[in-house]
Amino acid sequence: LEALDIRWGLSHVEVIVTRNAETGSIQVRLVEVNCRQHNTDFMPLTNACVGYNALDMVLAAYLGDSDESSSSHEYPEVN
Repeated sequence: LEALDIRWGLSHVEVIVTRNAETGSIQVRLVEVNCRQHNTDFMPLTNACVGYNALDMVLAAYLGDSDESSSSHEYPEVN
């Protein structure tokens, strides 16, 4: 993200990390960097696990945080 001068907003980064069987060295390959949220709707899952989600955080950063923002959303429980 720093190399692309991306400073604000959501981003989606994919890497593949493998270990070389012969040498034991770790290899990291960049697959994708994009200025977007990932494709799957993780909002209910992240809200259930940690109490917030990335989209609400970026909106609060741009628009300001208030008592009526992200915490007022009703999301289904994840069991």
